[in-house]
Amino acid sequence: MLLARGLSPMAIEIMVGLPHLREGPILNCARVMQVPTLISANALSRWHRSKGWPEWQGWRLDLLKNAGGLSRIALDSAGFVALSRYSAYPWATEDYLDLAASYPFRWFASMDYCVEPEIAPDREEVATGFREPSGSTAIAGAALMTAALPIASCR
Repeated sequence: MLLARGLSPMAIEIMVGLPHLREGPILNCARVMQVPTLISANALSRWHRSKGWPEWQGWRLDLLKNAGGLSRIALDSAGFVALSRYSAYPWATEDYLDLAASYPFRWFASMDYCVEPEIAPDREEVATGFREPSGSTAIAGAALMTAALPIASCR
């Protein structure tokens, strides 16, 4: 189908999402497998509960030293987590850009407002709320692609 349209097929790269960058079996396995990895900005967040509720206090940049040995690492903005847990991003755009600049990430995601039903239940607003400059409604679809990854022994 792509070739019929004059388009070249693109290679799909699968990234392994890491729940954190603390030393341990998950991080060691990602190093052994040498697969591209993705870390959420929220996993690098520093929180304080002195007032009885979680208050965002900045980034735990010290954890980035543990990214050594990973083949590649990308940064996700944590949009879904931020909106589902905190109802908004607890950090400013400048804070996120500082985090993105603090390590040679392969790439970093923009701070987006997700449209999953758990966050944005009004499907009509999602479908019609964003318009192209031409005035036409922009409706984007996403295909879920899965691929079997060879699982290396991480022991």
